[in-house]
Amino acid sequence: RLTGSQEVVGSNPIFSTTLKEGFTDKKSYRSYFCNFFFAIIFDFIWSIVVVWLILSMKSLSPFDLTWLLDKKQEIKDKPKHYMIYLRVYSRLERKYSQLTTRVVASQELFDSATSKKPKSERALEVSLILEKIMDNAKQYNSSSQAQTLEQFKSLIKSKKGSVKVLDGYDNLIKWYVELKRFGSAESCTYSKKKIAQFTDIEKLTYHDITVKWLQRFEAYCTENDISVSTIGFYLRQLRKVLNEAIKNVGINYTKDDYPFGSDKFTIKISSGRYAALDDDQLKRFYDWTPTKENLGLAKDFFFFSYLANGLNPADVLNIKHSDIIDGQKFNVIREKTKNSNKIEKPITIHLNAPLMGILKRRVGKGKYLWDYYNDTDTWDDKKRRRGYYVKRINVLLKEIAVILDLPEKISTTWARHSMATSSIRKGSSMEAVSEAMGHSSTRVTKGYFAGFEDSVQKEHQQRLTEF
Repeated sequence: RLTGSQEVVGSNPIFSTTLKEGFTDKKSYRSYFCNFFFAIIFDFIWSIVVVWLILSMKSLSPFDLTWLLDKKQEIKDKPKHYMIYLRVYSRLERKYSQLTTRVVASQELFDSATSKKPKSERALEVSLILEKIMDNAKQYNSSSQAQTLEQFKSLIKSKKGSVKVLDGYDNLIKWYVELKRFGSAESCTYSKKKIAQFTDIEKLTYHDITVKWLQRFEAYCTENDISVSTIGFYLRQLRKVLNEAIKNVGINYTKDDYPFGSDKFTIKISSGRYAALDDDQLKRFYDWTPTKENLGLAKDFFFFSYLANGLNPADVLNIKHSDIIDGQKFNVIREKTKNSNKIEKPITIHLNAPLMGILKRRVGKGKYLWDYYNDTDTWDDKKRRRGYYVKRINVLLKEIAVILDLPEKISTTWARHSMATSSIRKGSSMEAVSEAMGHSSTRVTKGYFAGFEDSVQKEHQQRLTEF
């Protein structure tokens, strides 16, 4: 029992109290022991907080990882396009470093790709690339892995990815499927199968793909009666696989190892000599009056593509009423360009009298200019329906070929080739036709040109002696 002015001293202020009067009743005892109990609880909680703070400081990520669009240096041949870097800031050293992603983008594409909801397929593609790079970087963003920028960069660069071509194909196919580019995924699969027929793809590495290897593959395909255009079809997908390997900082493969290029191996482009109608055939087809509605539809679709700078079916069907400008023209960005790294170049189509005549018969009532797609069609719906529509048109064109004595292999593709060939034969420059068709270079346009007619070639030869 404590009496008088005895003092109880504790390590915690809560314990310290001067007892001027003794604890002569139960209430005083109860108050004392409550204070003692709460003091123990307070000390326990404070100890936990201190331990948590210490552990948090130890586990705190030593680096801040953010994306940077380096606008100090514009990419050559790509106006207003810049390199995207991973900016790594060291909290300990208070300095930063930039790691290239080898991804190029405009400000608009960069903003869209780094937002929560990318607005286009290309933005989604860039977003997925950056996401994979960030996931790889986060593996080493702990003090147990690296504490300095040099340690962090060495870990990133030493990360080894697969150098097998088969893995590259599988990753690219998976990539296409994620982007819902099922046509590209199918093309990539065909390319992989053809490579597997040529060599043991299980053992094939990126470094095995040299200029000589590509030449042997080309010779193998030629010996097996595979056309130039189909060989190019296979090789373009292989080239894409190698380009993706270069972008991956974890794979030991660089541009120095790359076998494609103007001074290395170039993919041949088919001449397209037998894929165009001559002037007599075009006139006979254009002047012909169909006796059946479905044949009239095929004729209108062919000549709409022909007159609209050779637009392919996907672009024709995707034109919207909202694309029309002042009722006189419309701009088109090709579907192929939307999913590539290339700068989007709109093609301007002027609505002349023949085009307006076709549209009066085929104009759609919904948002699409050509009367086929439904307003509610999804991307998958449009792809499926477009495939059916083109097959149907091609069957009808072959029926017309029998009636008008046209080449039996005629298809919607011939409209595009015929436009290029007819324009060049009539005096348009290769450069002008290339721009009208939305080609990346005149080299591509040359593949659409069916050459000059025999009469023109004979005339050129006769002039050689006119000194």
